[in-house]
Amino acid sequence: MNKGRLEAFTDAILAIIMTIMVLELHVPDGFTLKAVSHELIPILAYVISFVGLTNLWATHHFLFEALHKVSYGVFIVNMILLLWVSMVPVITAWVATYPDKFLPQVCYIAVIFGWAVLLLLLEAMAKKADPAYPNKALATKEMAIMLVIMVIGAGLSLFLPYVALTTGVIVIGIYLIFPYKEFS
Repeated sequence: MNKGRLEAFTDAILAIIMTIMVLELHVPDGFTLKAVSHELIPILAYVISFVGLTNLWATHHFLFEALHKVSYGVFIVNMILLLWVSMVPVITAWVATYPDKFLPQVCYIAVIFGWAVLLLLLEAMAKKADPAYPNKALATKEMAIMLVIMVIGAGLSLFLPYVALTTGVIVIGIYLIFPYKEFS
């Protein structure tokens, strides 16, 4: 498969997902700070998810930049990643509606956790498909730390409200600081 076509398809799907997310935001029921305050949690959830998807897109670009050959394995893992990430608008809206409930919080963290694992798997498939692929293109140590934080956040969400969004901010912050070894 042509690498450029897979990248373009991925870019299109991520753009559609980001567009769908913004459609879940609502105009405040008035023009006061109190009216706006009712929309703060959905806006926060949207921003966290948007920044996360932006980092996912940049990481995906970085992974594919070094790749010379797209194998069937790379294609399948990429499609599973897109399937997984397509749940982001629904999960973001759910956790924004019920930010203090256990199940929406755990599902929100699980989606972020899943895409991190799938990016690591995508990197492994890229190495398998392309012998010239650089060793450790992703900052795997930092990704491992993010995975541990997400597991802790999922456990804490059973007892503490808003942990999923807080975990999202922490993990996305780490993504912003250490997305991969070199960005060019």
